[in-house]
Amino acid sequence: MWLPAERLGANSLTDWGGSCSHPTGNQGFGCETGARSACTLPLLSEGNTTAAGQTRHKWDTVIRNKFLKDIKCGVRGRRCKTGCVLISASFPLPPAGPLVEGMANFKGHALPGSFFLLFGLWWSIKYPLLYFWRKNRSGGHVQLNPDSQRLDLIEGVVKVVFSIVGILAEQFVPDGPHLHLTQGEGHSWFKLMNWQHSTMYLFYGISGVVDILTISPLGVPLGLDRLMLSVAVFIEGFLFYFHVHNRAPLDVHIHSLLLIAVFGGAFSILLEVFQRDHIVLELFRSSLAILQGTWFWQIGFVLFPPGGGTAWDESDHDNIMFITMCFCWHYATALLIMALNYALVWCCVRRCADRTGADLELGRLMKSSKNTSQKALLQESDEE
Repeated sequence: MWLPAERLGANSLTDWGGSCSHPTGNQGFGCETGARSACTLPLLSEGNTTAAGQTRHKWDTVIRNKFLKDIKCGVRGRRCKTGCVLISASFPLPPAGPLVEGMANFKGHALPGSFFLLFGLWWSIKYPLLYFWRKNRSGGHVQLNPDSQRLDLIEGVVKVVFSIVGILAEQFVPDGPHLHLTQGEGHSWFKLMNWQHSTMYLFYGISGVVDILTISPLGVPLGLDRLMLSVAVFIEGFLFYFHVHNRAPLDVHIHSLLLIAVFGGAFSILLEVFQRDHIVLELFRSSLAILQGTWFWQIGFVLFPPGGGTAWDESDHDNIMFITMCFCWHYATALLIMALNYALVWCCVRRCADRTGADLELGRLMKSSKNTSQKALLQESDEE
């Protein structure tokens, strides 16, 4: 690609493995004639590293997709023959270090993935346990009891804590916005990706606060906690829908698959507002939460392989086909986890019920024998 010579110093050229030349000489990746003298920078592919030893295989994808509005080829605005570009003088060369921001790295996807996975696993145990508890009571349905209220309180507190941790991680990482929404004299937007993620965590925190208020003496309507959780999940999907524009095909597709789990979960939780304590809806929500968690991790491994692993070709259609199939495998794994947890809870409840029944039967026998002995003593005393 061509970079304006006046924007580059010798050190930055060395770091990026480029060299200065005249575009009419067609050295390296040249553009059509008419461009002024510029510095050439090869489109780095997998395996190419800078002098600092940092891999830059995603550079051309980031430039051509993420910053398309700031890119022009040549002073006449012509398109490069080879797909390379000339960045306008108003667009500075990014410094050495990560080319992306916010969640756009492996750790940024592993963090929310861990949150969703933990909640999904917790729900897959909590709701079958409450279901069997209700089933053993008269009528099969009981209003909120102290045990379930305690569980909801713990869940609400954990939501709030996780949300605060997520917001702090997005805002105050070394390259984060640090609560600054704009920068520079022109007040241009600053680190909007981090702000979007912080907004997502904010609504999950609000959902946790509503969970706490629902079991408080304030008399909050019972279905408001489910409604707020549905809104939080919908906001997550709404933000992600406008999160991946102008990216590589595989990047867009793998995030679009995530939206299926997100919007499906939002709709399922909305139904719970009107069908509370419906075990099928609760289990469906749990499975989608597990799917979200594992899929966030999958996105991290595909787009940002840890440990300098082999990068995926983000324009290969075969990779898109495999990722679609892999998404189905993830959900099959989530259903298997749900089935195992359900069976485990059933066995534990059955065992506890048998033990409780044996204790009750033993208590009845002891009470019966005590009454019999008392009657015998009374009869003997009467005879005397």
